[in-house]
Amino acid sequence: MNSCCSLKAAFSRRGIFKDRCGSEYNPNVGICRVIPTCSPVLSDLYTAMSTASTPNARPPDDRPRFWLRRGDQIFVGTLLAAGLVLVCVHWLRLSEWGRQPVEVDRLPPGQYQYMVDINSATWVEWAQFEGIGETLARRIVADRESRGPFASVEDVRRVKGIGPKKFAEMQPYLTIEPAQATASSPVTP
Repeated sequence: MNSCCSLKAAFSRRGIFKDRCGSEYNPNVGICRVIPTCSPVLSDLYTAMSTASTPNARPPDDRPRFWLRRGDQIFVGTLLAAGLVLVCVHWLRLSEWGRQPVEVDRLPPGQYQYMVDINSATWVEWAQFEGIGETLARRIVADRESRGPFASVEDVRRVKGIGPKKFAEMQPYLTIEPAQATASSPVTP
C-alpha cells in the first residue's frame, strides 16, 4: 500500500478511501490511484500503478459501444424489438392466417323489368334502351307529336333510325295502353 493511501483516509460512499493528498484506494479491486497534486514523485507512481495490471481488475465499462451509451443502446434495442413485432403482426394480417374464405351468392345480371308505353314515354325513357341515344329518343317523341300517336307497337319502325334489329331488341318492352289508342280504332261496347 502506498504511503499516500494510508489509513488516515476517509471512507466514501462507493467504498473508495481518499487521503488528504487526493489519492484514492479501492479495496474491492486493490488499486491505488494517485492524483498528481502532492508531488512530482507521486505522478510517476501514478503512471506506474495505472499501467500495472492486477488479476481481478476490470476496465471501466462506461465507454460507448457502437457510438451509443448503454441507455441509448437499450432504447434502440427496445425500438427495434417493437418494430420487429409490428412487422410480424402486419405480415400475419396480410397472409390471412386463420381466415376462411366466404362464398358469396351472386345474382344473375338484371334484365329490363319494365314496359314502356310508346304513346306517353318521354325521350328520357326511350334513351334507356340499348342503342338509342338522346338524339334518336328525341326524334321518336317528335315523330309521335307531329304525326299523332302510334296505333300499334310496329308503328315505331316509321321513325328514321329504328331498323329491324333495334326494333326486335326493344319490342318485348314496348306496349300501348288501351285507353290511349288512336281515335280511328273502333271501340267495341
